[in-house]
Amino acid sequence: MTDDDFVGMDSETHLFRAGRRAPPVVCVTWARPSGRKGIEVGAGARRLVFASLERALSGGPVLAGHSIAYDSACWLATWPDVVTLLFEAYERERIVCTKVNEKLLDIAEGKHFEEPGRGRYKLGELVKKHLGIELEGKGTLQLQYGELDGVPLECWPREHVDYAVNDAVVVFRLLAVQEARARTMQYSLPDAAFQAAADFALFLTTCRGVRANGARVEALLADIRAKKAVLEKKLVAAGLLRTQNHRDGIPTLHKSVGKMRELVWDAHGEDSPRTPGGQPQTDRVTLEDLDDPRAEDWNEYSGLEKTEGSFVLKFLEAVSRPGHCGYNVLVNTGRTSSYGDELGGWNNQNLPRLPGVRECLEARPGYTLSACDFESQEMRTWAEACSVIVGRSVLAERYRRNPEFDPHTAFAAAQLLGISEEEALARKKAGDPEIKKARQSSKIPNFALPGGMGVWGLIGYARQNYGLKWRDAENCGGCRRGQEAGSREHSCFASRVRDAWYHQWPEARGYFAHTASIADGNATLVHLYTGRVRGGVTFTSASNSIFQGLAADASKRALWRVVRACFDPSLGSPLLGCRPWAFVHDETIVEAPEDRAAEAAEEQKRLHEEAMQPLTPHVPARASSSLMRAWSKGAEPVRDRG
Repeated sequence: MTDDDFVGMDSETHLFRAGRRAPPVVCVTWARPSGRKGIEVGAGARRLVFASLERALSGGPVLAGHSIAYDSACWLATWPDVVTLLFEAYERERIVCTKVNEKLLDIAEGKHFEEPGRGRYKLGELVKKHLGIELEGKGTLQLQYGELDGVPLECWPREHVDYAVNDAVVVFRLLAVQEARARTMQYSLPDAAFQAAADFALFLTTCRGVRANGARVEALLADIRAKKAVLEKKLVAAGLLRTQNHRDGIPTLHKSVGKMRELVWDAHGEDSPRTPGGQPQTDRVTLEDLDDPRAEDWNEYSGLEKTEGSFVLKFLEAVSRPGHCGYNVLVNTGRTSSYGDELGGWNNQNLPRLPGVRECLEARPGYTLSACDFESQEMRTWAEACSVIVGRSVLAERYRRNPEFDPHTAFAAAQLLGISEEEALARKKAGDPEIKKARQSSKIPNFALPGGMGVWGLIGYARQNYGLKWRDAENCGGCRRGQEAGSREHSCFASRVRDAWYHQWPEARGYFAHTASIADGNATLVHLYTGRVRGGVTFTSASNSIFQGLAADASKRALWRVVRACFDPSLGSPLLGCRPWAFVHDETIVEAPEDRAAEAAEEQKRLHEEAMQPLTPHVPARASSSLMRAWSKGAEPVRDRG
């Protein structure tokens, strides 16, 4: 590594808070492999950022930082006129992130830690792990830089200067370790720069924050607590809730897990599914399978508890100030995840299904939410994967003949109802409830089976996600607790649906033959088109990762385009002045000024389709946009004008 390759950069800022996720910059530091390093404040910091970006774009050193998405967002908030240079540097792969690199390397070795907020990917932890250095001042000095804003650099305490500069120094040292590790693995990290750009786009999505409607939140909270009160009486009577005295003497209700384990044992005995510690499981699917009213009440109560504590109470905080939800740019498949960060927030990508939860979150006055998501995205990416891996795909052919093809209605017609697809489509258009129900059931195999799920998994998926009971224990000797007995015949409804799905999409057998051939728990999977690597794959993780990773890559490319269009005036986009509001797997949501929300929504749709199409050359990409005041799955799509 030479001075011509990389320059390590870091920033110290004012403290961040709700509504100020990207606070003003106090100083910017830099370091080169040769040992040259420096620190700039005020106008000098601005000149350093602009000059570094300009040099990077003209072929000079690539900018490297740890969690550089945060630094980039702070540069943009402090000096808005850096916007085009900054986005262009990311676009042309002139900015990299050591945190993102570490995740990519861990994923490639099959040992990625997906839990957010545990410190495993923080700079101090990685420097200690790879360089054997303890970074002094973490958690203390870094909180004090706001007090130095405007103070001449020559008046700064020495320890504050050294601490700030050292963060830039250790960045390129960490980068050198990562490059050596990648060479040993013969892995070029082909999409590292893109993932760093996606991380920046995700961080900008957190900056504006989400606001909640106080009246809706209070009404939802009252409804949840009323339902809990009814369930509490029943669960106390059943011995599943017990009153205990808290440390301060206040009596509280606690769930009796031991009593619930007894119910599972009474129902299944030695066949009870077990925890790693050998105890009977009490997870939602296991309890649903009991067909016991007490277990149903327990599940409903547990769901209400989680909805109240993990979401609705946090929504209350977002009534008076913005709620900021954190995003993790990479999990093993290549998808993103969401979590509540130190500013509060919640898992924005996994909201409860309880009616009224999403609707608590709304646009600010004068704005409208514009949501755009891909149409049957993972079915299209699975069809693309089959086209490449198997060499043919009935599903891909149907999409090519009709880009608006509906695979759920097609499956319902051919496999569940035994009618023509034309009749099913006509009845769907007329609002036929039988078609609606059958189409909803068709989503279960279409969503679950491409990932290699078996009959038992399909039963659990139908039960957990759609509330459907697809197993008749008396008529299916092949279904057993948590497994399938290969020598037994399956005769339950789930097994018939699975067989029908294989008949509908015959390419599945070739696809699974491929994933079975590469997956032994230690195998390596190379993602289509991007070359990103996932290590330690099993049959199901390989089957899922191929098409989920492709969908994730397309979604992040769409997010990048939408976010840049919101900020960068050089693009002249109708989205300029809108602000990213949320990202949910394949969906971007922006807050758009009401007077041009329709134009913004149409532009979102165009950017989504343009982002995905290069990654699905055998399958046409499609997306749709909707406008709404409050977040809702029931919003109507925006229709193109003319």
